[in-house]
Amino acid sequence: MASNPSREILLQIDSFPFYQGRTTFEVVVIRPSRAFKREARDVMPDLRGACAPEGEKIMDTLLVVLTLQKTSVELIDFSETTEEDKDVSLHAFNAFATELGRSLGHGLVIWPDPASGLPQKGPPGLGVFCEISAVESYRVPGYSFTHVGGPAGGCRVLQHPRWGCAVYPASILVSGVEPSVLCEAIHVLATKERAE
Repeated sequence: MASNPSREILLQIDSFPFYQGRTTFEVVVIRPSRAFKREARDVMPDLRGACAPEGEKIMDTLLVVLTLQKTSVELIDFSETTEEDKDVSLHAFNAFATELGRSLGHGLVIWPDPASGLPQKGPPGLGVFCEISAVESYRVPGYSFTHVGGPAGGCRVLQHPRWGCAVYPASILVSGVEPSVLCEAIHVLATKERAE
């Protein structure tokens, strides 16, 4: 996903437990750039041309909820522990995204599968959603990226300012919801989990 400085960070919540305390989440809500929106529309067909309840185009009200989960090991290794962390993180992300959609009750709430880059629900698009490229386009201060070499040429990896490469990023795309309503729903989810 292309980088564009016209994005805006609306909310950032650091480190709250989720998924019955099995994982630690960090959430950033972003109003994405036009370049991101163009590319997201190509890989997530549900974003094309439809309208929000108030008649606005979905892309006009698109917000991104970036979730980051702390893992027990850096996700650059191939080990049983790494695969277990990825599985728990994937299930926790899907639970968070589903609960967020349920709590909002309206608007469009969709997300790509973090493992495959294909839409979790709905038809596949013209490509796949690359979480690392997307996170780069969000331009959240403090996050950096590094290239990890491997037999097939390697890949770019996210480095969290506190967790290093022990982080699992995943994005949720939300449209037709007021930013304040989305941010409040996320606050409620974070507070609910802390209280349990």
